[in-house]
Amino acid sequence: MENKTIDHFDSIDQQERYGRQASIDINKNLEAKIKNPLADVPYEALMTDVEQFARSNDLVEIEPLLKKGALVAQNPDEFENLDLNPDERDALRFEITHKWRHPFKLYVTIVICSIGAAVQGWDQTGSNGANLSFPQEFGIGNGEIPGAPNHDRDNWLVGLVNSAPYIGSAFIGCWLSDPINAYCGRRGTIFISAIFCLITPIGGAVTQTWEQLFGTRILMGIGMGLKGATVPIFAAENSPPAIRGALVMSWQMWTAFGIFLGFCANLAVYDVGDIAWRLQIGSTVFSEAGFSERDALIASFGFGLVNFVFAWPAFFTIDTYGRRTLLLFTFPQMAWTLLGAGFSFYIPESSKAHIGMVAMFIYLFAAFYSPGEGPVPFTYSAEVFPLSHREVGMGFAVATCLFWAAVLSISFPRILSTFTPTGAFGFYAGLNVLAFIMIFLFVPETKQRTLEELDYIFGLPTSRFVHYQVKVALPWFIKRYVFSQKSATLEPLYHFEEKHVENGGSGHSKEEPSQAQNLENSGPPAYNNSSQT
Repeated sequence: MENKTIDHFDSIDQQERYGRQASIDINKNLEAKIKNPLADVPYEALMTDVEQFARSNDLVEIEPLLKKGALVAQNPDEFENLDLNPDERDALRFEITHKWRHPFKLYVTIVICSIGAAVQGWDQTGSNGANLSFPQEFGIGNGEIPGAPNHDRDNWLVGLVNSAPYIGSAFIGCWLSDPINAYCGRRGTIFISAIFCLITPIGGAVTQTWEQLFGTRILMGIGMGLKGATVPIFAAENSPPAIRGALVMSWQMWTAFGIFLGFCANLAVYDVGDIAWRLQIGSTVFSEAGFSERDALIASFGFGLVNFVFAWPAFFTIDTYGRRTLLLFTFPQMAWTLLGAGFSFYIPESSKAHIGMVAMFIYLFAAFYSPGEGPVPFTYSAEVFPLSHREVGMGFAVATCLFWAAVLSISFPRILSTFTPTGAFGFYAGLNVLAFIMIFLFVPETKQRTLEELDYIFGLPTSRFVHYQVKVALPWFIKRYVFSQKSATLEPLYHFEEKHVENGGSGHSKEEPSQAQNLENSGPPAYNNSSQT
């Protein structure tokens, strides 16, 4: 009974200290409002929190600076009226007008993260499809010969070996990221993943059986999972909201660069003899299209180049047009390019147009994949989970991604032989259409939102979000872009809560005062209403 009484008074104390901060239930945001979580915290309570934070983290020496930072975070649009010195105001003005000018250490951090991404891409190149050489070396090469002994078995084994890094990531590496982050932190986790990714390629190069190669790739997958679930979070937590998408998407952009480097290495070691398979992997898609082994590697090199070059546009658009917009634009394009590649297999192989059309549509697919599906999922997953379970959330997201990559690698040889190339491409095109529908109905926009504001974005019930997309956004799009009705207007879904102040945390609202008045009456920032479409 005594404990219940104490809890009761603690609850009352929290309500008195933070006033109307709990006026929006972030777990059930029925009114679709977004607010600054510090907006309604009274001055005394805010300063007390800063003091406790400084003491608990041994930052007492910079406590005055932390207090000023808290006041600016509470009301960022009104910093001109806060008790700041001229140099501090100049720094805040400069930050607004020069959004890319940030401390050198921030960009060093992003560069280091990008190196990890490039290594990730190179590792993925080693398992991007069925290998052209190692099956024969290990006696499992009959998968490409219909009717041969052990044809089905070899087909599945080749897919299993190629999918091993994704299996290791999805079932082990990603799930280890949460406890290892808890004990070793972000830097320690990235360091451990680097050890795995350094040793396992060397081990794979000296294997003598397919079982040994499978084992080394499983271990590589553990490193890939740790890295893929940690590096994007590390980048997101270090990045300011205005350019967070661009900085975090560097993960995928430099992963694409690593894939490109991997294809370059494939070409470089093509003529080294029987050990070439230990150093590179070719592309089954181009081989199926009638390319020679050398031409397939050259075509794969072109794919890697297109993948990297067309990742750059997302760097400049992900924080302006938004994550959702990039996905909704690129997925339909990926669907028709896959269909085009599939139908190109009907062109007789004796015609030069056969190879040319297949390559063209695959390159077009890469050009649309790179600025959309490539960078957005990792960027999105790194920012949307609350701090309380960000590591396990990101681990789940990466595990899901790499699990289906494993399914693709295992099933790809079998799908090619069963569906034929045309059927396989048509199947994947259909999956892209399905993904487009799901994105339209279920994926909200997160561009230029602070990590705290995203709690309110995702607090909106899913049914309310779907209803808005079907009943409001879709009719507006048809009127505006199909029937060219320029007068059509889109009612925004999300709104920032109207500005108000608290009187010493008592919960009584007043008319909005000037920001030159007592800092206790600081209200939330004066953002404009926001639409997510």
